[in-house]
Amino acid sequence: MKKQPLISVIIPVYNCQDYLMECLDSLRLQTYQNLEFICVNDGSTDGSQALLRNYQQKDSRFTVLNQANRGQSIARNKGFQHAKGEFISFVDADDRVSLSLYQKFVNTINHTDFDIYVFNANEYNKESQNVFPRQFFTVNDWMNHSKEDSIHSFSDIKNPFVGNMGVYTKIYKKSFLNKIAENGTELFIPNCIFEDVYFHFLVLINNPSMYVYMEPLYYYRETNKCSTTKSLAKNVFDIFKITEKLTALLIKTNHYEKYKYAYFQYLFKELTCLLIKCPENLRPAFFNHMRVILYSHAKGLNPKTTGQLVGIEVYKDLNSMTGVDFYNKYKDKVIF
Repeated sequence: MKKQPLISVIIPVYNCQDYLMECLDSLRLQTYQNLEFICVNDGSTDGSQALLRNYQQKDSRFTVLNQANRGQSIARNKGFQHAKGEFISFVDADDRVSLSLYQKFVNTINHTDFDIYVFNANEYNKESQNVFPRQFFTVNDWMNHSKEDSIHSFSDIKNPFVGNMGVYTKIYKKSFLNKIAENGTELFIPNCIFEDVYFHFLVLINNPSMYVYMEPLYYYRETNKCSTTKSLAKNVFDIFKITEKLTALLIKTNHYEKYKYAYFQYLFKELTCLLIKCPENLRPAFFNHMRVILYSHAKGLNPKTTGQLVGIEVYKDLNSMTGVDFYNKYKDKVIF
């Protein structure tokens, strides 16, 4: 007899009224029906709350939880605490999903067992309604062997710092997440953006079995993200909190030495890209902090190798330029 597990879908919502109906309809109209939708209204001041209430009245699978504006991390943690499903899925309120996402997942879980279902995503343009062909990751970039639609483990991952770190491109077995969250540990770091990055590695070091499915089943709205882009201006320094916690996690679990070059490359790319997006008034301080962080991780690494990993010219410029000059040179360029 085929299983029909309950899947809990957690949707943090903050001021997304322009996109929310499209997101919720892509969930409500799923071909698989045994779902619960936990919408956490994170203190929205637009019409989002009224829209959520309307969906709750029309469809009993929708539950609306309200809280003062405390951020996406706390909203996700709250949703997880209320989830009754055997599996957990996270969706951003301004994105949409394939109508067959959960049916395809259930079809797979009915003939094999794993902790995490990993699938692909495409970018989605809000004005043209076009889906960009660029997928978020390829299995060849991520895995040591390229066998798709099969079970993988952490040992199969050749570089855990590339692609597909978002929680929205995965469905998690709740019992697996419960093990991580035992003893009161919160899945997502409160009061901090970039929380996906730390959560991603917190999950990986617990060595989950992962089923990798390459078809894009999630459509990510790159422009005008409802919450994170707006909060970047005031919270961009959160990346340094995440970096500190992630470094400590990698050292504690004996993964730092193995991945130190890949980790340096990731940090350089991530911090440099954030510098380009950083508000002008915060840019000098961000640049100085970023340079200190990168210098500390470059100690003991081969300078030639690190230069090759991040681009020798860019690496030299980081060492010799001021933050203003570095920004002006690279702001309109694709560095990586």
